[in-house]
Amino acid sequence: MVRLHKNRFRASLLWLVGSGAITLEQADRLQEIQAHRNELTHELVRFIVDVKLEPSLELFVDALSILRDISRFWTQIEIEIGTFSEHGDISADEPVPISLYVLQLCVDAYGQGLGDIEDDAPSGGK
Repeated sequence: MVRLHKNRFRASLLWLVGSGAITLEQADRLQEIQAHRNELTHELVRFIVDVKLEPSLELFVDALSILRDISRFWTQIEIEIGTFSEHGDISADEPVPISLYVLQLCVDAYGQGLGDIEDDAPSGGK
């Protein structure tokens, strides 16, 4: 067995790249996303206490896009082996994993909340 990388996460990303599920740029972005996730998880109090510190909406949006590509990849494999045959012809975009759906709802809610904050801000300052 060929070892793609000593770090399991990176090795998994490289496997996905080699399999055509994602691009190398997406793999690199996922490493940035994971680092931000770790920061949020391990330093949550900092994000709660420091009102200027916000989670990166851009990273969450990118994560959704990349996760959609990964989901599409695995769904296509499932279609090819007949998992969805009882449902007739479907595309790899039709089944949406609940985890992806929930993450989309969270990102949408967070983005909408940011819009509400901007809408409530006093005018004329900037």
